[in-house]
Amino acid sequence: DVAHNPQAANALVQNLQHQPIKGRTLAVFSMLADKDIEAVIRILTSSIDQWFSAPLEVERALNAEKLKEILPQAHHFKNIANAFIAAKTEAIEGDQILVFGSFYTVAQVFEQINLK
Repeated sequence: DVAHNPQAANALVQNLQHQPIKGRTLAVFSMLADKDIEAVIRILTSSIDQWFSAPLEVERALNAEKLKEILPQAHHFKNIANAFIAAKTEAIEGDQILVFGSFYTVAQVFEQINLK
């Protein structure tokens, strides 16, 4: 699951707690506008050290302005590929990069990985 609703976000938090790491958790995140975005962020905030966010390039996407309003603590980017590149650049040994929020978010990161 990509943690695109509160129930899945709670399951993700439990998984993160059961798999502790030495470093930080960097999140690459975006969601569709018709999802309960604020609840998902609220559930995961204590598990995320740094957020990297961008609007998705699909019709139902949350726009960049609203994303910045809901998640002001994030580093905001033009697209998910750039957010993922920034998270990879920021990550050091012991950190983990968590990609979630929408199947589109995960798919765009997989595209980025497969381009390498």
